[in-house]
Amino acid sequence: MRAESPEGTETARAEERGAGRITLAQVGAQAGVSLSTVSKVLNGRPDVAAPTRRKVEELLEEHGYRRPA
Repeated sequence: MRAESPEGTETARAEERGAGRITLAQVGAQAGVSLSTVSKVLNGRPDVAAPTRRKVEELLEEHGYRRPA
């Protein structure tokens, strides 16, 4: 059983966890590629087709993705 947050809503708990941020899996789903492909793009791996790389990079930019510090 979950403890209720002071606000008492699922939304409030989600906001506390940073639910407004997009995940790499979500970027992959939007781009129609796997999480592994998104990771390869972020790590500059050469084995990603140029159009796929551009699509993933566009989505990352659109969502304001920043690597964790």
